[in-house]
Amino acid sequence: STEPAQRPPHLIANEVTNGTDTDWALIGKYALAYSGPFSINASVPATRKRGHVLHGPLTVANLPSLEGRILARDYLVFKKGGEEFLNLSITNAEARRRADVLWMRIA
Repeated sequence: STEPAQRPPHLIANEVTNGTDTDWALIGKYALAYSGPFSINASVPATRKRGHVLHGPLTVANLPSLEGRILARDYLVFKKGGEEFLNLSITNAEARRRADVLWMRIA
């Protein structure tokens, strides 16, 4: 999360004794980390700027139930203010919720 209320500012990595269990649980509740291969979904029309990416099967995840799963995301590459961005998003229509991850190219 990037929301200040969900990110206790006094916590320091590798020093878990500097905050309460509640502080650290808050970080864990709003943070998601995972790793695994990714590919462009060939069954969805795609361009260099827009399409569908498959991430997985996940080999590592801080949420164990995600390990072995494949996550599907829409991608959009765009420019704004001279900078180039990649946005990955997923929409859950039933829950009326959307999650986005945004990266900016730095080199």
